[in-house]
Amino acid sequence: MSAFIQKGRAVKPAAFLSLLLSPYELYAAELYHRENTRMELLGEINGQRLFTSDREEEGDDSFARFALIGETPLTESLAGYGEVEYKIHAYGAEDNDGLTTELAFAGITWDSRISVDYGRNEGLLYDTAAGTDVLPVFGNDTYTETDNFMAGRAGNLVTLRTLEGLWMVEGLDFAVQYQGKNTRPGDPQRQNGHGWGTSVNYATDFGLSVGAVYVRSDRTDEQKNTLSNQASRADAWATLLKYEGSSLYFAATWGETHNMTAIDEEVASKTRNVEVVTQYQFDSGLRPSIAWLQSVADTEEHKRFDRVKYLDLALFYDLNDNFTLFADYKVNMLRTGDDAVKEFGLSTDNIMAVGMAYTF
Repeated sequence: MSAFIQKGRAVKPAAFLSLLLSPYELYAAELYHRENTRMELLGEINGQRLFTSDREEEGDDSFARFALIGETPLTESLAGYGEVEYKIHAYGAEDNDGLTTELAFAGITWDSRISVDYGRNEGLLYDTAAGTDVLPVFGNDTYTETDNFMAGRAGNLVTLRTLEGLWMVEGLDFAVQYQGKNTRPGDPQRQNGHGWGTSVNYATDFGLSVGAVYVRSDRTDEQKNTLSNQASRADAWATLLKYEGSSLYFAATWGETHNMTAIDEEVASKTRNVEVVTQYQFDSGLRPSIAWLQSVADTEEHKRFDRVKYLDLALFYDLNDNFTLFADYKVNMLRTGDDAVKEFGLSTDNIMAVGMAYTF
């Protein structure tokens, strides 16, 4: 998820707390508001280009992303809500279908304290990963992945959350998630069996918060029969430490995945992952950012090799609340001579991204 659209989620209805982990705020455009029923639009239009010697990565990477969210009262204590989010890839020809449905879910919230929803949503591992998903282009790539169990955006998810404090403890939030089986024949790396997860987060009133998440799923027969890893279950855990001050932002997440993370045509038996990011917001609108991301993996043939390892140097310049210039430089630390890097075709090139984003 983009760091730009994340900041707009700080104004979504109280039920949409699954993504309220961004350090920056932006106001969504209100489309409709009558008798406490409201609908809002938020999004970004992002023009960016990547510069690198890797021909598969170099070039135009522009896109637009839009999210439509709504909330309506049902009774004095119950309210219904829903959200749909699309991403439009803008670098292809006009007749290419560049539209992706990223999120689409609906649910009910009780007294703004408990919510339950179903649909295509963020997997529970993103509760911790969102803390470091604040870079303009890169990042969020050590243990999260789309349509990979509950490690990122995925379908067939039921999510229950407690809001505004658990067991009368202010700042303590709790979530439980269940994922139904997704078969997707012929695409075993995007399949999953039945799974569940839970997360907890505690936020203090002085900007410090800590969180933890655990997810576990069955693997499908096709996954066990066609991929190199024959394990019957996949699971992962992750933790988050975050500080959000008036100008300073710091977040660190670390954790492990087991029989979950795909590397080329294989599935790692284990990955150990860390992401650390620090940003500082100046009054002038400048926001420098530095981050370190690393994922160490084990497969059947290779042990403890780096699959992700880079230093990220970025700079935001907010011209106003809605328009930002940015540059993001990925200093790739993977070594071309490593056997695993060569076998799996992992990119070892540095990448420079520059662009501008209009957000609303």
